[in-house]
Amino acid sequence: MGNVVEERFNNKQQYDNRVKERVLAWTSSQKSLSARVKKQKEKNMKIRKIQIAIMAAALVMAVQARATLYDISFIDLGAANSAIGQIDVVGGVAISGYLNVQAGVAQSPPLWLQQPGVGSDASFFWDNAVDPTGGFANGTFVDGAGLLFAGQGSFAGEELNLFANGNPVIDKYTLQGNIGGNWNPIAVGAAAIYLAPVPEPTTMIAGALLLLPFGASTLRILRKRTA
Repeated sequence: MGNVVEERFNNKQQYDNRVKERVLAWTSSQKSLSARVKKQKEKNMKIRKIQIAIMAAALVMAVQARATLYDISFIDLGAANSAIGQIDVVGGVAISGYLNVQAGVAQSPPLWLQQPGVGSDASFFWDNAVDPTGGFANGTFVDGAGLLFAGQGSFAGEELNLFANGNPVIDKYTLQGNIGGNWNPIAVGAAAIYLAPVPEPTTMIAGALLLLPFGASTLRILRKRTA
């Protein structure tokens, strides 16, 4: 009788142990599954952020190209001094750009680079204000302070100032320099501003698609790191 009772007790204890082992195994598997799900969610979130960043970058580039870039040109009546260039206008102020002087003592290369901000020195004062609609006096796109361009290379330290001279007729603009300590050139003539050509929508889409290989390679790297 005693052996039977002892055997039943042992069997029950073994059964209880097996139940505990199964419960522990199930609990462990659930924790592991929960950790994998959480890890996958985190990876998906990172991938989504990268995708959004790529699309946002493409959109910003397209908007900036369409909104702010202008081509400019200047020529005096005798064509002794002429220049073409490009400026980036934000809120009515040129923030960057260049001037390619094609004829005259300041002839490029190198390019003359637009200097942002408002300022003055011993030669000029400037404010880089721009109204592409010709809203300044006499219908000019710059005012009497105008745009300042700084020389590079052989013209380092020299300056060119494109400004409205107050004439009400065709010779409304002056391109003036102080090269080598001499007021040269002092060219009076006509200038123009027009919206720079921007990519067609299909070109913008193609540009955005060029970002996809970068995005795809980034996503592959991320997957490898988080695998």
